[in-house]
Amino acid sequence: MSGTAVTDALSPFHTSSDIQKIMLFVLPVTFIVLLLTTNSWFEPVLFMITIGIAIMLNRGTNLLFGEISFVTNAAGSVLQLAVSMDYSIFLLHRFAENRAEGKDVQDAMVAAVKQSTGSALIN
Repeated sequence: MSGTAVTDALSPFHTSSDIQKIMLFVLPVTFIVLLLTTNSWFEPVLFMITIGIAIMLNRGTNLLFGEISFVTNAAGSVLQLAVSMDYSIFLLHRFAENRAEGKDVQDAMVAAVKQSTGSALIN
């Protein structure tokens, strides 16, 4: 069989398959990059676990709505990984800067969250 109807029917399957292959490639690469660029071996583990849990929760809440767009289903996990990882790295660096200034752990994290959420630098 061929034609647009067949292509339309098979595209969600092929897209889902391709996204799974991408995730299998991206996850180890992301973990290796984090291992090479962070100060502790535990930071990448913590990042990957928390983001993995967030992705699973997001996919679980999507099931509550019954039907999920195949585009959302395909791209949601990859986008969430990228955006969450980006924010996590910003937060970690701001936290380390605040700790280096001598703030205690709680004050350093509060300041880091405030500094990481805006688009401009907040002093």
